[in-house]
Amino acid sequence: MAGVSRNGPKRKGETMKYKYLKGTGIQLSQMTLGSSTFGDQLGAEESCRIMETALEAGVNSIDTG
Repeated sequence: MAGVSRNGPKRKGETMKYKYLKGTGIQLSQMTLGSSTFGDQLGAEESCRIMETALEAGVNSIDTG
């Protein structure tokens, strides 16, 4: 399944880029999924589909604020 990047759709075989969170050893994906529309503007089924796509693309950070 293709992911999305700010440069357009992720090509098959392309990998997510990660950076270390300084001083923690935690690796974060360079892309973060914004979830502010989940529940209000999007239903559970669509929200889950978006989260699954992001996780499959290698996103490991979700903004819940």
